[in-house]
Amino acid sequence: MSSKRPYGLPSLKALAAFDAAARTLNFRAAADDLNVTPAAISHQVKALEADLGTQLFQRQRRGVFLTDQGLALAAAVKLGFAHIGQTTATLRHSRVDRPLTVHCSTAFSALWLTPQLARFWSEHPDIEVNQHVTDAPVSNTPADLVIDYGIDPVEGAHSRVLFLDSICALAAPALANRVHRLDDIPALPLIHLDAEGNRWTTWDMWFKAQGLVRSSDPGSVVNSYAIALQLAQAGRGAVLGWQRLTQPLVDEGRLARLGSFHVPAPRPFRLHQMPSAPENASVLFSWLLEAGLAPD
Repeated sequence: MSSKRPYGLPSLKALAAFDAAARTLNFRAAADDLNVTPAAISHQVKALEADLGTQLFQRQRRGVFLTDQGLALAAAVKLGFAHIGQTTATLRHSRVDRPLTVHCSTAFSALWLTPQLARFWSEHPDIEVNQHVTDAPVSNTPADLVIDYGIDPVEGAHSRVLFLDSICALAAPALANRVHRLDDIPALPLIHLDAEGNRWTTWDMWFKAQGLVRSSDPGSVVNSYAIALQLAQAGRGAVLGWQRLTQPLVDEGRLARLGSFHVPAPRPFRLHQMPSAPENASVLFSWLLEAGLAPD
């Protein structure tokens, strides 16, 4: 079998030595960079010059300098190594056995995703899953799966509706006891969410859907839904909540629904599998879709 390199390419070792020397213009610094001796760098560069039949460096007392041919080769080698680096990074990122990352909001993670992942790991202990949790709008997220509220399908991603919820009014049990009919809700202190990029149903929208007008009390305004829920549990006011997501808080007695009044959520929660996700992401994608369809 022939041992010739394809297309007459120089050895990778010689090109690496040349690249280091071209970047530093110093054989000793290049040797330190590659953890070899200066003599090894000199030997590889001379072998490369002999192979190519041209001088790549001008060797002078005050140092070495690239010739025109050396400059041309240095540019080509830099591009080649950059492409190799990008390709190997992509291959590492697409490894089947690497940990997966799921992006979602703080509240969605705490109320739905984290409990679901505990069940997922009991069935798939070999698949490691990390969460990228933030309430800020995120673009170009490095996550493999993304769960968001009402965003249109992501270009290039495999996107499905996870579930469609309804919006209900919630409060701490002591405050909820003051509500006997729908007309009682506008008189309560209200907790409003005002977050960047927010598509949340407001109290004004919720009352309008119920045929009501809210009170003039401005209530509390926060920029995090997780904080809004904490304030509601502390009895600071009523909060709107996705009925399905907040069910655990109701079951635990930390919040109570203000009657059976609710409106359909205007947008669904969507699940996206990003194009760069590895093969095993499809296992988690399918599992979460099934969990989204299952009744709570």
